[in-house]
Amino acid sequence: MKELGDLDAIMTVLAEADLEPILYAVGQFLTHAEIGDGAPWERVPKTQTFIDHVWTASATTAVYEPGVEKNRHWIDKTVNEPAGLLMEFWFELFRRRWASAGDDWRGITEADKTFLEQALNDGTERGALATTQVAGRLHFLDAADSAWCRSRVLPLSLDPPMRLGDGGGLSVA
Repeated sequence: MKELGDLDAIMTVLAEADLEPILYAVGQFLTHAEIGDGAPWERVPKTQTFIDHVWTASATTAVYEPGVEKNRHWIDKTVNEPAGLLMEFWFELFRRRWASAGDDWRGITEADKTFLEQALNDGTERGALATTQVAGRLHFLDAADSAWCRSRVLPLSLDPPMRLGDGGGLSVA
């Protein structure tokens, strides 16, 4: 299990680092770390601390404004900004945990629900990036925990109604 020790050492450094000046480099790390057959980050205890640390470092006061010019390429922004990349990483680790649980899967854990709800309730651009990632995985979350998904995620609504390419936004109803 030397590999897990090495991964834990990496996560310990990342979980304690000042991420704000290197946030985009962290995003690049997340892009490569979430590869499906990559390192077993989901088995490293410090990974959740790192995820929380990246989420905090991604904080912004900018509010997502549907239809404004800077949000015309929202999907591109979602898959390239650190908060969006963090959500992709989180979903890959969640998928791995679910797959390894097999028949013992009992639904989304309270810790995972808390993280997702924090993201869904964030009224800034960071939250909108996360909500976009969540909305794109609605089928996945419904299969993982239908009751929670239908009570917490399905109420997502389009506000204003989105037309292809107009930059409309997702919000929690």
